[in-house]
Amino acid sequence: MNNLKLKRLAANRWIQKSSLTQFHPKVCYSHISENPKSRLTASLHGSNIYKHPSNCSCAHSVFSNRFCMITAFSNCSQLHQLHTTSQYNMPPFISRRVYIQWHPSDMPPSAPSEPTSTLVLSDTSAPEGTGRFVDVRIHQHALTKPNNNILSAADIDWAIAGVCTSTPLNPEHQENKEVVYTRKASFLHEIDSRGSDYTDEGLMCPTTDGSGDELEHAVIFNPEEGVLMACEERWTDSDADLLPGRNRKECIIMRIRRTTDNAYKGQLLLLGTHMQAIVAGNSGELHLQRWEYKTNDVGRWELIASLGAKGIIPNPDHILAGGDLKVNGLVWEVIKKIEW
Repeated sequence: MNNLKLKRLAANRWIQKSSLTQFHPKVCYSHISENPKSRLTASLHGSNIYKHPSNCSCAHSVFSNRFCMITAFSNCSQLHQLHTTSQYNMPPFISRRVYIQWHPSDMPPSAPSEPTSTLVLSDTSAPEGTGRFVDVRIHQHALTKPNNNILSAADIDWAIAGVCTSTPLNPEHQENKEVVYTRKASFLHEIDSRGSDYTDEGLMCPTTDGSGDELEHAVIFNPEEGVLMACEERWTDSDADLLPGRNRKECIIMRIRRTTDNAYKGQLLLLGTHMQAIVAGNSGELHLQRWEYKTNDVGRWELIASLGAKGIIPNPDHILAGGDLKVNGLVWEVIKKIEW
């Protein structure tokens, strides 16, 4: 991707006037992602986007999110207009959970642990800061069975797909200075293995060990206790890998076409060398798959985990061929394809 696209990509990540200007009338964005090797600083003032000169010495405060450092300026007279486009944004990314720690109200927190293999594939390319995600959490013990790629419903801790939104937060407006939250993450559950379509939210803050990981503080359902409970989750993010034989990284998002006689809803996200898909039926059945491209031997897609009937979720090789796919009467539509 050329530098112009990367600059546009950086500027558009957090151009959300409604959520940003409530903290400060002028907001500066600085792109510091490790993978797109470019830097851009811009400020939002009114409905326009402006370039912020590097030699400006105005007072500012800094807060960060997964890909961007955001600086709120209290006084800046050196603003120059920057022409951008809403067509580009931050590239999709891969998240893996490191641990979860429960915080019950009536006893000390539990020890941090990771009982699952949790992988989240997220697209964040929409200019308003929203995107789509597929989140699959498989119990660790299920992946050590002899037929470890064939799962039962009991092997799934949680499987979610839907729409995600990330909103920056200004530390100066937070009462608790011990934990500085940098953004709020929201996830609309259009498909949920636990049977409830709702939006959950978490407050994100960076770890202090320099790893680049994030901590998420939220209230979610604790399946062992059967109640909603506060928790802390640690996440590590990475960029997509380039598939062998391709000259650009790819993210392909597909959904099952909804019709009046269609009993299924499904979402699929192929990102670099990873693919995950979740399908839910009107009667409550769940189908999911996790694939990974393995470079050993001749190099091929390997089915890591599968639940439900075969012939519902398309093969990654067929997805990469491009276009909509028909699988056993279900039409999978390409709703977005991103290359970088």
